[in-house]
Amino acid sequence: VSRKPAWIPDVARDENFPRAAHARTAGLCAAVGIPVLAGKNVAAVINLFFKRDRHEDKNLTALVSTVAAQLGAAFQRRQAQEQLRESEGARLAILDSVDEIVYRVAIPEERPFAGMLEYVSERVTDVLGYRAVDFMMGEKNWFDLIHPDDLTALQAQTARIIQSRRPGLREYRMRD
Repeated sequence: VSRKPAWIPDVARDENFPRAAHARTAGLCAAVGIPVLAGKNVAAVINLFFKRDRHEDKNLTALVSTVAAQLGAAFQRRQAQEQLRESEGARLAILDSVDEIVYRVAIPEERPFAGMLEYVSERVTDVLGYRAVDFMMGEKNWFDLIHPDDLTALQAQTARIIQSRRPGLREYRMRD
């Protein structure tokens, strides 16, 4: 498959055109095919047919090639989004299968215990008896469940994590 535009001056008489008989019946003469490239792959072809003789038109080819390039970029974005969704699904499946509760919280520096959960694994239901969605929707507050004897150490751990600006581990007990 060619990655370049192809002009056919007379599709009704072109031996390489598989639908020449249909083109004659429809009264078609010239045609151009412009590939839509998604990376190095031809994702589609834009075909234009004309009812009169027409030789290669560089301006029309450039115009349609620009549209084809935009479509190709859209195809690539869509493919990347699908791959990202698949990857995210696999990552979440792994996180939900570990024996620990895995969560991610956005912690504001000025109020470390006012963070919002961005993710909590489904394992939380087995361990704490609450659904992950209860935490994500704000119906349950994660910090309210922390054992009071662990709060001071947890505050120190959180301060170190915030100071380092890197992900970190914190260990603490949860209340029933």
